[in-house]
This record gives sequence, C-alpha cells and structure tokens, in this order.
Amino acid sequence: MIVLFLIFLDLFKTNLLIVKKFRKIFYYFLLLISTLLTPPEVIYQLISSICLITTYELTTIYIIFQNELIAVK
Repeated sequence: MIVLFLIFLDLFKTNLLIVKKFRKIFYYFLLLISTLLTPPEVIYQLISSICLITTYELTTIYIIFQNELIAVK
C-alpha cells in the first residue's frame, strides 16, 4: 500500500497539485482498505483509517520537504 503511494508520489514529484487533487480519492480508498482489513467493529476501523491517513499525510509532507531541499541545492 505504502509502496504504491510512494510510486504515485514519485511520478508526480514535480506537480504536487495533482496529489492534492486526488487527496479525497485517496481518503476514500484508505477508508475502504481499513474497512476490508479490520473486523466489523467501528472503533478498529477508525483507528486503522486514522493510521493510514496519517501515514499518507506524513509521506506527502516528507516528499514536499524533499522537493524543497532539492530545489534549494
């Protein structure tokens, strides 16, 4: 999952507007994944969703800072 997201970010490294545009779709996709992976309890689904969305956002922030560091050099 994370690998696919990193590949997606690598493809759109130069244009982060596309990543922001697909953010809503990624949220739905991550919610769907957490629904399929967790038992049928809402608390576990929410915890799993929050962890996946946090990972998505942290990875996006990391890529943004990495691009800024490359641009400064």
